[in-house]
Amino acid sequence: KRQDWHTRIQRTQHLARALAAAGQRNFYLNPHLGREFPYPYGVERSVRHLEIEPGIIETHVHLKREPVFHQRRLEAEEIQAVTEAVAMLVEAAGSRRLVQVLSFPLWLETARELRERFGAPIVYDCHDLLSGFPLVARPLVEAEEEVFEAADLVVFSARRLWEVHVGARPELAERAVVVRNGVEESW
Repeated sequence: KRQDWHTRIQRTQHLARALAAAGQRNFYLNPHLGREFPYPYGVERSVRHLEIEPGIIETHVHLKREPVFHQRRLEAEEIQAVTEAVAMLVEAAGSRRLVQVLSFPLWLETARELRERFGAPIVYDCHDLLSGFPLVARPLVEAEEEVFEAADLVVFSARRLWEVHVGARPELAERAVVVRNGVEESW
């Protein structure tokens, strides 16, 4: 996932909540990877798992150099740390059927490793045109091409996104769908 759960409730959180309401357990990887904890944790506490809502467990992985999720790709050591933390959680939970939903290219290398270990398909939730955000680092925008190639399914939030990306890579059409955003009526 790409956004801290607590910042704004958006598409990613709504999807996790809907899956939890349907009885599916969700592991939500906090993209800040532990930065909101002001003190470094010891080795034995380098990973934190918090049940933030019923059926939703937020995972924090403390890295030596905390990345700002939209500024750079993860380095090999960071990928390994995140992969091991998620794998440990999946194994401890006894999960047998795992589906990964990525909403940002930062997590691709970890997702590939988890797919290899657990047979977990990769679903890319493409809900923005990354090239339209000037603060997203160019290597991350370019990495989206790798995500499109690796994903077992691509979910677009809008028909226009489908047209742009499938138009550029027609082979994507057979494993792409549009699931539009909705609203939660709260008043």
